[in-house]
Amino acid sequence: MNSDMEASADDLDSWLGRLQSDAGDVPWQQRQEWAQTVSDYVCNMPVTAPVLDLILRLAQDAKWDVRLVIARRLFSFPEEIFESLVSLLAQDTNAYVSEAARLAMARRIPRDKKPARNRHKGLQSLVAEISRSHGAMAAKAASAFADRQTNEVLLSVAHDIKTILTPVLSNLECLTDTEALPKADAARLTKIRRGLDDLQGLLTAINAFSRTIRIELREEDIASLAAEAAEKARDNVSSDHKDATVVEVLLDIAPGLRARVSRPHLMMVLTNTIQNGIECHEQRFKFRPGSVKVSATIDADTLRMTIADTGGGVSARDLEKLLDFIPGHSSKSKGNGYGLPIARRYVEDHGGTLMLSSAEGVGLTVDIQLPIQPFT
Repeated sequence: MNSDMEASADDLDSWLGRLQSDAGDVPWQQRQEWAQTVSDYVCNMPVTAPVLDLILRLAQDAKWDVRLVIARRLFSFPEEIFESLVSLLAQDTNAYVSEAARLAMARRIPRDKKPARNRHKGLQSLVAEISRSHGAMAAKAASAFADRQTNEVLLSVAHDIKTILTPVLSNLECLTDTEALPKADAARLTKIRRGLDDLQGLLTAINAFSRTIRIELREEDIASLAAEAAEKARDNVSSDHKDATVVEVLLDIAPGLRARVSRPHLMMVLTNTIQNGIECHEQRFKFRPGSVKVSATIDADTLRMTIADTGGGVSARDLEKLLDFIPGHSSKSKGNGYGLPIARRYVEDHGGTLMLSSAEGVGLTVDIQLPIQPFT
């Protein structure tokens, strides 16, 4: 690989265009060289949106050798790029890439300076610290223990709330004749019902997140499944009396692409992420034109699906919080914050991974990778 290669902003724009058109047409050795060159560029030149998009794409390249170049140079990147990439690469499925990202994280932490007490510290960073100090098995065990304790607390709280809510809903059903009430009282009653509906939706989300699920794999047509999920996502947005027709949902999935998955669980994952992609185009109760692109490919023994929107993305700080996958963290003004954590759990129950990346002002991408199970 030629590490002395130099490039102009026009060169980088050209490379980005080629990757957007069809990354598979570019040999991986060429993509690896581009990763080295763009890493040098961002350390010395102003970072524009296209440059950031290019480096994000290379950091998610199908070839781990390309991702490794970015991970190894990560420690020297400007702060805004470092924050966008560190959590993504620290979760990489390839051990060389994830370890390089964790080392970069360690090099960026001042040795003689303690972080402020009120500073948010992502769980992924804490897990990485446990892994560095006590090994990967210890980090995995700590994460599993924390998940188990969290689930038990959530299920207990949900049970208590349901016990209180059930008689309230039963009594409310008796108040069906709102026409006989004064207008102001009828409006208050409607608000109460909506609030209770939201609370019931939250309880459903808590149960979906906390309970053990059973994954039953069957051979499915991925293009058909994604199309159905897109339709459900649109219906969910429309049910809230919102017109989001200016946001296109684009499916880039070859006909006949099949894999063994749990249809209801992958359907929920895709519906939720597509709906999120649509809703992030909303501004002041109106939707601006944009798109949500759903892609799927099979590479070796992995089904990779990406859901990429043009909704403007999130800040590095908000992305860090989302990457913790803690219920309640949401980048939307309306939402209970359980959608992405549930989606990630369903993907992991397939034995796969769900990762997020974002370029602020551009959009957010959800990357799902599922191991291919042989057909029987």
